[in-house]
Amino acid sequence: MRTLLFCTLLGLAQISNAALINRVDFGGGAIDYDFSGDSSGAATATDGNLTVSGGAVFTGVTAGPLVIPMYANVSTSAPIRLDFLSLVSAVGFDYATLDSNNDLTISVFDNTNTLLETHTIDSTGIPLCPGFVNPCGFVGVDVGAPSISYAILQAAASPLMLVDNVIYESSASTVPVPATLSLLTAGLLGFRIFRKKQS
Repeated sequence: MRTLLFCTLLGLAQISNAALINRVDFGGGAIDYDFSGDSSGAATATDGNLTVSGGAVFTGVTAGPLVIPMYANVSTSAPIRLDFLSLVSAVGFDYATLDSNNDLTISVFDNTNTLLETHTIDSTGIPLCPGFVNPCGFVGVDVGAPSISYAILQAAASPLMLVDNVIYESSASTVPVPATLSLLTAGLLGFRIFRKKQS
């Protein structure tokens, strides 16, 4: 019973480290990659540690924070994949989509293809880009320790998804522990007291 309780708490502690973050949450050692050294139409783009695939370097339009060049999926259902040579703890990017009713999902995986975290961003909460009539914004995920091997951005139904200004870092970062973890701890302590009174 104690082993099961310990493993459960350890697993919950790992889960609590994952969180959606903003660009300002990245530390000073974060690396920012904007596709400026990549050729238009190239299927893969890389900075040496990060390789982006699933589409092509795009030089069509500027959309809010996304400026030419950027990366775009080339198929209506193709996800954009970001692979890291060295594991990272956090990754984020600016994005835009050509469909205002299009939820976006970001999923991060470790080097054994285990899903670490996934988040779906509801399209109704995504603001429109200034000067661009379609949704755009920034999304970032922090798992607390360098364990992200790759990330996948998938749009529900967009004919085109644009990504730019990818930022990532390898250092373990500080993520606020959710209140639910505190409630769980209080509940487990109460359960333990209850068990002691019964014995």
